[in-house]
Amino acid sequence: MRLLLGVYLTFMAIMFMRCSEVSEVDELAKQTERIQIVFTDDLLNYTDITDKKEIKRIANFITDEETPFYKCGYDGYMIFFTESGSVRMNFNIQEDCAHVVYDYAMTIKTFRISEDGIAYLTHLKE
Repeated sequence: MRLLLGVYLTFMAIMFMRCSEVSEVDELAKQTERIQIVFTDDLLNYTDITDKKEIKRIANFITDEETPFYKCGYDGYMIFFTESGSVRMNFNIQEDCAHVVYDYAMTIKTFRISEDGIAYLTHLKE
């Protein structure tokens, strides 16, 4: 009986550790067929991303760290296209203002962009 209880508790501990909260950005990335990245200083020059691994990578650049509502403008935007519509995320990649802002469930969300995300978007802009 103790062995059975030990196995059960071990199983539950492993399952609990594996279950992590899925953010709306993670869920959006799963449904995304294409991301279009546009910089506001050159609206005619944009990048489309359709590779699922790259889409997930870009979504991972958006951290879980909420930011204040910065008033520093935007360098561009990303549009996540899904089968049922699209979500636009404005972004700023200036080091002291790096974040995305988007509307989700009638609420404005703002999250920090990771250092890797800043580097990726900066490289894409050049």
